[in-house]
Amino acid sequence: MAHFMFGVAESSVTAHICRVNPAARPELDLVKPEDQLTPEINLDDDEIDPETSLDFFKPDPNFLENEKRYQELKKSILGEESEDMQGLKMKKKKMRKMMNKKCKSEIRQKQIL
Repeated sequence: MAHFMFGVAESSVTAHICRVNPAARPELDLVKPEDQLTPEINLDDDEIDPETSLDFFKPDPNFLENEKRYQELKKSILGEESEDMQGLKMKKKKMRKMMNKKCKSEIRQKQIL
């Protein structure tokens, strides 16, 4: 009897929560259901290429050249320095100044003693 009553109470609370706070708001559905495409793949099909050659790491013999090219491309897209990097540099400068002041004040205190 108690299990039945708790089950009824739980189901009514769950139904209420789902009505008040649905999992996905209707205004967030940007694609109409009739326009949605769901890919259907049969996992038993032999035509699927698992690309097992990608399971192994292969070092790039031209890593340094490619890294330089990547950095140049990144600079051309983001500019010389991104805002994040500038913000980090500013924080580092402030921290260094604070640490220098703290160290200097500690040295002065030791000299006084």
